[in-house]
Amino acid sequence: MAEEKKDVVDVEVVDEKKDDAEKKETKGEKKPGFFSKLKKSLDDSMLESNIQSAWNDDHQKWEAFVYGGSLFSGSTFHGSLNGKTLTYYARNDEKGLAEHTLLLDSKDNKAYWVVSSKKVDLTIYYDGTDYTRSGYEVALDDEVTEVKVVKAGDKYYLYKFEK
Repeated sequence: MAEEKKDVVDVEVVDEKKDDAEKKETKGEKKPGFFSKLKKSLDDSMLESNIQSAWNDDHQKWEAFVYGGSLFSGSTFHGSLNGKTLTYYARNDEKGLAEHTLLLDSKDNKAYWVVSSKKVDLTIYYDGTDYTRSGYEVALDDEVTEVKVVKAGDKYYLYKFEK
C-alpha cells in the first residue's frame, strides 16, 4: 500500500481582541510626530533669531567689503570695537572675516583693514538667560587711505584733480 504524504502547515493563532486592546493603550501615548518636530524646529529657530536680535540691539552695525567685489557685495553684521579689536556674533558657524577685508563702522564711517581673525565664545543675554554662542575677535588696522576714483565699466581710475 502506498503511503499518502500530508503537508504540514504551521499556523499561528492571533488574538485580534488583544491586538486591538494594545492599540487602544498606545493610542493615548503620542509619539513625537511631524508636527511636534516641526514646532520644536520653529521654536529653536525663533530662539536663535531672538538671541541674534538681542546681540544686534546692543552692538553697532558694521559693513564688510572685499577687493574685487561688486557694488552690492558688502555684508553687514553687528559688533563692538575695543581699541583695535572688533568682536562680532557669527550665526550658523560662518567663517571669520578674511585678511585684507575692509570694514566700515556705521557709527562714524571710519574704515579699518582686517589683520587677523579668531573664533571666540560670546555670552549673549536674552530673556533672563545667558546664552553662549560663536563669534569672532578681529584685529584691525586703522591705517586706511580713502581715494577718489572714476569708474569706467569694470575698471577704476584714480581721480587726481581737486574739486
